[in-house]
Amino acid sequence: MSKLARPLLRLALILPLFAAAPAQAQTHASWGGLEPGPYAVGFRFVYRLDHSRGWKASEDPDGYPRAEGRGRPVRVGVWYPAVRSARAARMLYRDYTPRTAPGALFAELNAMLEKRDAANLRAGLKPEALAALLTTRVAAVRDAAPHGGDFPLVVYSAGLNNPPEDNVVLCEYLASRGYVVITVPQAGTTSLDVNLKFPSPADLETQALDLQFAVGAARDLPGVARGRLGVVGYSVGGVVALNLVMRNNDVDALVTLDPTFGVGPRVRLATESPHYHPTKVRVPWLYLYRAEPATSLAVFDALKYSRRYRLEMKGMSHRDFSSFPLLAPPEDTTAEARRGYETLCRYVLSFFDAHLKRDARGPEFVSRAAPEGVAAFEVREAMRPPPTEEKFLKVLEREGFARALSLYRERRAKDPGQPLFSEDFLNQLGYRLLYAEKRPAEAVEIFKLNVEAYPASANVYDSLGEAYAVSGDKELAIKFYEKSIELNPNNKGAVEAVRKLRGGQ
Repeated sequence: MSKLARPLLRLALILPLFAAAPAQAQTHASWGGLEPGPYAVGFRFVYRLDHSRGWKASEDPDGYPRAEGRGRPVRVGVWYPAVRSARAARMLYRDYTPRTAPGALFAELNAMLEKRDAANLRAGLKPEALAALLTTRVAAVRDAAPHGGDFPLVVYSAGLNNPPEDNVVLCEYLASRGYVVITVPQAGTTSLDVNLKFPSPADLETQALDLQFAVGAARDLPGVARGRLGVVGYSVGGVVALNLVMRNNDVDALVTLDPTFGVGPRVRLATESPHYHPTKVRVPWLYLYRAEPATSLAVFDALKYSRRYRLEMKGMSHRDFSSFPLLAPPEDTTAEARRGYETLCRYVLSFFDAHLKRDARGPEFVSRAAPEGVAAFEVREAMRPPPTEEKFLKVLEREGFARALSLYRERRAKDPGQPLFSEDFLNQLGYRLLYAEKRPAEAVEIFKLNVEAYPASANVYDSLGEAYAVSGDKELAIKFYEKSIELNPNNKGAVEAVRKLRGGQ
């Protein structure tokens, strides 16, 4: 196991170890000083098969085709505003582990997840502490009658291999205030290993796809408002949350809680995603974190087209960005961490109120000076964003190539260090102009933009060389093919193109 993975594995073992005293007479003892909202909190599980992906092998161990088990099982946990009932019994913490499932495939998934979480609990808790945890009353009522209304949807992404309820207090708190909150457990890419491997890009992509699928499933739930979608991610879940925003332009607001990409050596977890591009994040972003020697704000700084709220939390450890401070025994946490977590919950609520509900009180709360528990507070206004790729194409079609090129140059001059579009987008546009529309001169200009934006890419020089070759300019074609070969000596296509351009047979 790598040195990087060890701290995260320890964290995965620690986070579920919430032991709390039984609920007292107040409404929600586990919430500390947080004020319950006007709604009761309901909770339910929704089970769906994602038939676009597999999870189990298509054959059983004996080589026979499986009659069942096709598709990837996705279990969605849903907190929602519910109707108050004096007779409704609130759930115990252990009730967040389902006891039944609709079919063998989901039963197998649940059993694997329960075994993982139970092993983590037993490894860190004495029997009496474990019993206290499992019998702790939470705020939610299982399968409570949903309250009428249209409520914004919030997607929560947990820490690495944590139970999906690792931020249960925040999720319940938001539901009591008029939000539907969904999450999915982290499960391996295949049924061979229930854990997500770290820092495996494929497994992080798996979790993003699970959450994306859950968003689609939640659209059919009662009370979910269309067109208002927030995303929250904690720790490694922050990496997944950012990935989700960059791949889904329906997201309206982003919250990250001490995200893993906020530590210097792990910035690449965000920037090396195939979906990463700074121009893709244009929604408001609330970034809460703790300062440490390796803290890096590189990703936060780069996403300049987003209105960003930065809160450095005081006296909090990494685990304190989960529900740990409010659910742990007093001897295992600090009063400062408890106050900090309550402040975190209030900021997340006000941020979503401002940007999902358009509540006039939200912006005032979120933008005011830092309260107790926050070491540093900053609001960065968004830069005027460049045209989207879609808009650029519309300008090209409606106003002509010259206007589109002028628009690109104007925006690039205002932010010269930032590529406006992805390499793939410009490359595909260039080839469309070169071959489909027979406009080689304009294709050359598009490929030149790509060379300017991505000078370290061998592919952009190869494409420009090809465009010059089609245009009949052999000298420049050879020049740019050779630059591509310099960057990628294994580019056999460019080597062959140069040979032919020089008269080779």
